[in-house]
Amino acid sequence: MKIQTKIVLPIFIAITVILSLATFYSYFYSAENLKERIFAHLETTAQSRAHNIETQLEMEKELIQSIALIGKIEKLLLTSGNDSSYDEQVLAVNERLQKIVNSIDHVLSVRVLDKDNILIASTDPELIGSDYSESAFFKENPERKTEIKFVDDPDLGVVLGIVSPIYNQETNEYLGMVGGITSFKHFNEIVLDKTGLGETGETYLINEESYAISPLAQTENVILEQKIDTVNSSKCFSYVEDEGEHEEHEEGHIKQYGEESVEIFPDYIGNSVIGTHVHIPEMGWCLLAEIDESEAMISIKNQLIFAITSILIVFVILFATIYFVAKYITKPITLLKEGTAIIGKGNLDYKVGTDSDDEVGQLSRSFDEMTKAIKKSRAEVDQKVEDQTKEIRKNADQISKDKNKIETIIQGIGDGVFVVDVDLKITLFNPVASRMSGFSEKEALGEKYQNVLKFVYESDTDKVNDKFIKDAIATGKPQSMSNHTLLITKKGKQISVADSAAPLINKKGQIVGCVVVFRDATKEREIDRMKTEFVSVASHQLKTPLTGIKWMSELLLREKLNSKQKEYALDVNTSANKLTKLVDNLLNVSHIETGKKFDIEKVNTNVIKLIDSAIKIVEKNNNNKKIPIVKSKETPSKLIINIDPGKIKQAISNLIDNAVKYSKQGGTIEVSCLQNEDGIMLSVKDNGIGIPLKQQDRIFEKFFRADNVVQYETGGTGLGLYIVKAIIEAHGGKIWFESDENEGTTFYAELPVK
Repeated sequence: MKIQTKIVLPIFIAITVILSLATFYSYFYSAENLKERIFAHLETTAQSRAHNIETQLEMEKELIQSIALIGKIEKLLLTSGNDSSYDEQVLAVNERLQKIVNSIDHVLSVRVLDKDNILIASTDPELIGSDYSESAFFKENPERKTEIKFVDDPDLGVVLGIVSPIYNQETNEYLGMVGGITSFKHFNEIVLDKTGLGETGETYLINEESYAISPLAQTENVILEQKIDTVNSSKCFSYVEDEGEHEEHEEGHIKQYGEESVEIFPDYIGNSVIGTHVHIPEMGWCLLAEIDESEAMISIKNQLIFAITSILIVFVILFATIYFVAKYITKPITLLKEGTAIIGKGNLDYKVGTDSDDEVGQLSRSFDEMTKAIKKSRAEVDQKVEDQTKEIRKNADQISKDKNKIETIIQGIGDGVFVVDVDLKITLFNPVASRMSGFSEKEALGEKYQNVLKFVYESDTDKVNDKFIKDAIATGKPQSMSNHTLLITKKGKQISVADSAAPLINKKGQIVGCVVVFRDATKEREIDRMKTEFVSVASHQLKTPLTGIKWMSELLLREKLNSKQKEYALDVNTSANKLTKLVDNLLNVSHIETGKKFDIEKVNTNVIKLIDSAIKIVEKNNNNKKIPIVKSKETPSKLIINIDPGKIKQAISNLIDNAVKYSKQGGTIEVSCLQNEDGIMLSVKDNGIGIPLKQQDRIFEKFFRADNVVQYETGGTGLGLYIVKAIIEAHGGKIWFESDENEGTTFYAELPVK
């Protein structure tokens, strides 16, 4: 991106964003205010119309109430029909009522009824004598109050009916009623007034059933024909319902619900309008005021068009101004760039300096000074490069000699050696590895090592033994090849091998591969086999006399002996038992050393009973220490699993026996056995002398005993844990431990269900 663009773009964007935000904020703020004013004006207009209607209704009621106070009417009601002057009084009242109708143009008819609701005087003489007891005015007005109703008269059309009671002014006795029928035109004049409503605005009235009772601007002949089912009408009457439920609140309603509000919605013919409503409680009417949204919002739309036009004009002016200013500023920089390009091509004598006093001019002159310094240093660098090239050639010769020396050592080493990278591809293959495997170096290099060197287990030749190689790469630590490993040669021959794998780590600490050294261990295996056979034969030969010694010592202990004789017999029996146990352990070791697993005979066994039996045996043999052996609270009373009960009992006994041997007085041995998803988890926990950290990795080796154990307990062969591990692994399980020196040790053994 050019400097000119870098200058123009951020400034233009920043000013554009600020100007746009300011303009649109101003527009939206003004538009919102204008919208609020439109809404407020419409609401004020509606309330004004509603107030005029309510005032007109009060005037209608007051007119009828004033007629009810005319003395002639009261006198007529007090006169009996049998009185001779009665007809004259009726005539006088009729004349008076006719004058009222003639003087007030919107009054159509006035009628007088006695207390039995019989018409006795009227501007319509033909109706005198009619019974109005069934009229809604009386059935729905038992208290005889002044009341006004909207009436659709078949002859008069839409009119208002008003009744007012007549009382005896002396006794306050109810005498009858005065009823008047007035024209609805005064109310139509109010709602049809378009002042403040523009071209499309209108106000109209609807009754409680939402039918129009005044003319509509959009349709004709709608009185009590057109039902207004709009948001405006619904909210008006929902507000009315709220009045009845909450009369105790201010002005008889809750302001938060059904409130007189201004909203945008479709009107009775589907046009989008701005509308509001005012409820007229006296009649149960709603006054609806509405104006087309397009007309009401035209000024806001014009304002938006003006705002957008203004922004576009400002953008054009702003961009042109910033562009020419940026071009003026960047012109010296452009010249500097052209000069540096010439210098970059090798012309170090070219001058880019200008006479300008600003920062760009200073930079151009500094650039000339830098070019001069580069020219000087270039000659020095050329000389140094020449000297270093000579040194590199000298070192390369030495590296080549060292590499040849290393390759000579690897090629001449007596063991097989090969190197693999992190992808397990062979990168080095010495002659011994080639001779042992039957593959040439050319065949091996670049191949996955398992395609060339197939290491398998002696006990299961179908199972590949390459864990020691993968672990060396994964952990970064040397790994030993497991015992009894065979190498399958190219021709299918099996060779016993042994040795190890070590990771290759570069200067950055990254593991880049692994070097594997292996040797032919056939002779070693033969020697081990002969040794094991000797141990097995010797052990079997020892068992026969040992059995006799144990039997004879037990017979002697049953005889009556003096204390000295009994002590000697007991020592003989104890020694015979220890030697028998040692022989059994040696026999077990001989089986393990030959690569054979124990003869496992599995049956469904309650392992908890085995634990109880093992605890009793250990307590009997170590009763002199009196260290409590307890089962954990979580251990169940019964846990069935398919195992060899004799072998597992031996393993549990060895673990508990070790815990007692190396625990301090006052401690406790806790045995736990729990079931998990894979099988059972057995643990033996003590608070004894623990295992030193530096010797923990050797704890399962045969004949190994930790230094602190040797000092604490002189007896022991170092075979117990070796045999326990073999038993657990023969069952497909695993064993491990956690220990802190002088704090205690916990051994864990996991036996699978399958």
